[in-house]
Amino acid sequence: MDVLGKRANMGVVVGIIGCGHWGRNHAKTFAQLRKENAIDDFIVCDISEYRAQEVAAEYDVKWCTDFSDLIDVYNVNAVTIATPTSTHTELAITFLESGVDTLVEKPMTLSVDDAERMLSVASKTTNIFAVGHPLRYHAPLRAVRDMVRRGQLGPIHSIEAERLSVREPRHDTGVIAALAIHDIDICSMLLDEQTPSLIQSLSLPSTVSGVEDHAVIHLKYEPCQFDSGEGIVATLTASWRSRIRGKVRRTRIHGRDASIDIDTNRHDGFYIHHHPDNIVGKEWGGISKSPREWISIEEGEPCLTSELRAFALACSTRDCSHILATPEIGLAATRLVDHARHSAQHHTPVLVYAPTSQHSIAEPLSPPQWQ
Repeated sequence: MDVLGKRANMGVVVGIIGCGHWGRNHAKTFAQLRKENAIDDFIVCDISEYRAQEVAAEYDVKWCTDFSDLIDVYNVNAVTIATPTSTHTELAITFLESGVDTLVEKPMTLSVDDAERMLSVASKTTNIFAVGHPLRYHAPLRAVRDMVRRGQLGPIHSIEAERLSVREPRHDTGVIAALAIHDIDICSMLLDEQTPSLIQSLSLPSTVSGVEDHAVIHLKYEPCQFDSGEGIVATLTASWRSRIRGKVRRTRIHGRDASIDIDTNRHDGFYIHHHPDNIVGKEWGGISKSPREWISIEEGEPCLTSELRAFALACSTRDCSHILATPEIGLAATRLVDHARHSAQHHTPVLVYAPTSQHSIAEPLSPPQWQ
């Protein structure tokens, strides 16, 4: 039997690397997937023996503090990497080169060169390689994306997103890479992977040198099949300073005929506001909000559950069609985050690419052309 055939018949044993906040979410989710028989078992790994033991005891699994033990001792056939971003590249390459299916959390890396190196290594193996963009699996967002594609909102003119919370700044990366990357990727998802032509960011410094804790990012998209010929603009706000509103995860898509208001903390539906042909008047809300309707999503579930289930299924069946956040998508998000961070740091807009005509999309400029 060839290697792929042998792997297809193996049970999936996952190593979770990192037992911080998000790694604990991975452990909780894989415990649920173990009950569903989507995986056989999982093992946790963290450089802190205390954290590793604590999570292992909660879910009755084995633990280790050296990631190489996942290969040499426990012989896992899949890993998820939920460690600080600076460690992602070498960990992912090590496991991919060792024949282990790998999911690396977002951002896959802070360096475009490192992201390209990870893709190069993955292309030389038969391993599953996925990136942790869970909102790609968010059922209400996917339903909205389909509505945009079908033209049910009319031409789109703008997108707004707020991703706010309260926390001490991280020491490895700021809100653009940690939070805004989600909304940058949501825009790509909603607009069928179209790349913005221009990015402009403003940010506020935190108490950690070189780390921003509040940012506003403007994306300009050239005319495409989703708008009226004027292009689309997106305004994204990411902050760890949300003392008034607390945790907020909202995306609003504004079209000519209807607009969407979606809370991505929820997975059971979203609101649609109706205003056909931008109609105004008392019946349509007057100077207040337009009439709204709740759209229920019956199949909705936490998007991390959908993501890790899809990863486990791909590892078991060797069918990559289950992976919605491919490494190419991770690389594209890394590039856009890099542009947004550059714009914020240098107080200048970034021209991502130069449109060749009103309705065509040029290849991204390489190296980037800064305005």
